[in-house]
Amino acid sequence: MITITDSASEKIKQLIQKNYTKKVYLRIAITGGGCSGFMKKLIFESEIKENDMMFNIKDCDIIIDNKSALYLSDSMLDYKDTLMGAGFILNIASAKNSC
Repeated sequence: MITITDSASEKIKQLIQKNYTKKVYLRIAITGGGCSGFMKKLIFESEIKENDMMFNIKDCDIIIDNKSALYLSDSMLDYKDTLMGAGFILNIASAKNSC
């Protein structure tokens, strides 16, 4: 299962509170494309689809589709805010290639 750091959890909750008035979930997905053949996607959505799995991790509601779950089982979502920039980082331990 995916792991979420405390900093990622706090940022997810902060973004939801600031930008949404209705219930939303963070979708974590792997799609085709990118230099290694896959792209990582993070998006807030209000609906759960039939092939989605839902997890509550550190009080964050996460949805992952069945296909993406195959790639995300050993992953970690982190959030960094440094002088060089801020953003989420999705590390997948089993990924062989990266850009």
